[in-house]
This record gives sequence, C-alpha cells and structure tokens, in this order.
Amino acid sequence: NTEMNVLYINYDNQITASGSGYPSVDASCNNCSLSKKGDGNYIATVKSGKLATIVVTGIAADGKKAEIARQEFRIKRLPSPTPVIVGAGVAESTVSIGKIKQAKTLLAELKGSPLNVKFNVTKFTISVVKNGEVAEAKCKGSRLSSKALNYLKGLKKGQKLYIEDVWAQGPKGKPKKIPSLIFKVL
Repeated sequence: NTEMNVLYINYDNQITASGSGYPSVDASCNNCSLSKKGDGNYIATVKSGKLATIVVTGIAADGKKAEIARQEFRIKRLPSPTPVIVGAGVAESTVSIGKIKQAKTLLAELKGSPLNVKFNVTKFTISVVKNGEVAEAKCKGSRLSSKALNYLKGLKKGQKLYIEDVWAQGPKGKPKKIPSLIFKVL
C-alpha cells in the first residue's frame, strides 16, 4: 500500500531491503540517512523535508550492481500522543471518584497507531475548583506531585478535574504541548 510509505521525523524508521536473485543488496536514500542493522535491515532517520527516495541496489556474485527498487516516502512528524492518567482511562468525560483517587501517574500514548513510540511526560498542571476558586498543582515529569495527590483525595462527586499544560517528549525531539484532559467526577 503506497499510501502508507511514510518516514517520521526524529524517529528510527525500520526499513527492509531485499532483492531476489542477488546474494547481497545495498540501499541508499536522498533526504534521509540510512544505518545498516543486519542483513537487509536499515534504520532511516529524517530531520526535515516532504519527500525522501530510497533506492535498493542488487549486488551480483561478480560484483556488478543493478538498481532493483526505488520507492518514494512522504516525510511526516510523529502524531501527537494522548495523555492518559493511569487508573482513570483516556480523555473520558467522566471518571469514578474511586478511580481518580488511585491515580499517581500521567502517561502519553499514541492510541490507535501501529507505531511503537515511547513518549515521556515532562510536565503538566492539575486544576480543580475549590470554594469557588481555581487551585493548581504543577507536576514535573509523569508523577503527580504531593499537592496534586491531595487535590485528588479532596475531590467530591460532581466536581471537574482539569489536567492542562501537558508537555511530552518523543524519542529524539523537543518536548511539545499535547491535548488536555477534563473529567467530571462521579
């Protein structure tokens, strides 16, 4: 399916190159870098651009070379992950008071994607309305701060919990802001 020929920026894209009838093959790429990772396996890395072309060359036993494949790839940024509060689920509009009080960690995941990419949450803010005023707890990394945990313990049914200003970092990129979560506590 040529629609899926995509290389992602700041990601180790795994490529396999083979050539029937050739004892060995080589691959090259314009607008990307290739690192050989075993027999016919490569890691393609891209920093920018819109298109890259990978060329596979068959090498015959006598050393003669012939181009056997040429494939164009679209270059894209990795999709933004979705924040997930461990124990509460993903961006649901409601959460039980029991589940939210067990929460300790915020993760960032690519939901519904075939990519196996790890994102690390670098910071986020938990907000609740207490006595008519907004109370905020800033958290560094993926763990809820002690102040945030205290806010969760004090939640009552009908209150809303806001997880905002969420930043996550992919495998090789800079941290970027990802969507917020809003829960109504049941």
